[in-house]
Amino acid sequence: MPVDFLAGETHYLDHLHPIWQALRKQQRGTILLFKSSPASDSSCRLRSHATSCEYEGCAVFPAGQTYSNRDPSYAGGVSGRRRVALFICPNEAVAVRNRTYYPAARSVVVGCPRLDSWHRRPPKSRSTPPVVALSFHWDAASVCPEARWAWPHYKSALLAIAKDKRWRLLGHGHPRALGELRGAYAACDVPVVERFDQVMEQADVYVCDNSSTIFEFASLDRPVVVLNAPWYRREVRHGLRFWDASEVGINCSEPDEVTAAIALALEDHPAQQEARRRAVALAYAYTDGRAAQRAARAINELC
Repeated sequence: MPVDFLAGETHYLDHLHPIWQALRKQQRGTILLFKSSPASDSSCRLRSHATSCEYEGCAVFPAGQTYSNRDPSYAGGVSGRRRVALFICPNEAVAVRNRTYYPAARSVVVGCPRLDSWHRRPPKSRSTPPVVALSFHWDAASVCPEARWAWPHYKSALLAIAKDKRWRLLGHGHPRALGELRGAYAACDVPVVERFDQVMEQADVYVCDNSSTIFEFASLDRPVVVLNAPWYRREVRHGLRFWDASEVGINCSEPDEVTAAIALALEDHPAQQEARRRAVALAYAYTDGRAAQRAARAINELC
């Protein structure tokens, strides 16, 4: 029986496509998008899907970040999952959350399929000068303060980061934020990389406020700088980025601290490496390059 996939956002294709590829050829159905966009691989059948629908069958969670208010966009969300039979999860914390709120569904822990090809690659050699990628989340203020971006707090530091001769800076951002960030990057002569794969190809250090990409980059065992904003509440614990795994990288709280934080991250001391690896282990149960295979096996067991 062919298995169809539905991507709510274009960038979710990177998470679904490896699972599609891991299925047997006769099982690979159509990948549907809410918005028309080119597929990440021309071998998959892609069709635009203009209307939303309730999840049915299987739900894939590309990242482990959740928020304590049970926002519907995240694991354990309050709506749209009554007919889900299988949750594919990156770590046990996400699986527990889904089992708690949707006990009739099966939750399996597989790791992150999107990272499989990266986890099978040899480590990247550091560039000369090192390449630093700067990125920001979109301003999801409707979710909670911690889901807001930190760009308003740090934009005054952009020129100093860009002009520092110790590294070469790349500009990146969440697809919903990049439109606004692009002009600021251009004003400081910072080249923009559209896709996160390009960041992982080129960057030696990743600087970001709040995104699953922080843990994706760190899972390659490369250093990260984590940008905290004044509106990120320390007394509220959502898990992972807030605050169980916040030591995934060098934490920075003020604009005038960013360049020093990047320089420290580039030193990548053993204690920093150990903290990063502990944080990555919380985000991804596996980093062996076989997450998509585990997901495909779970889908086959469901079918």
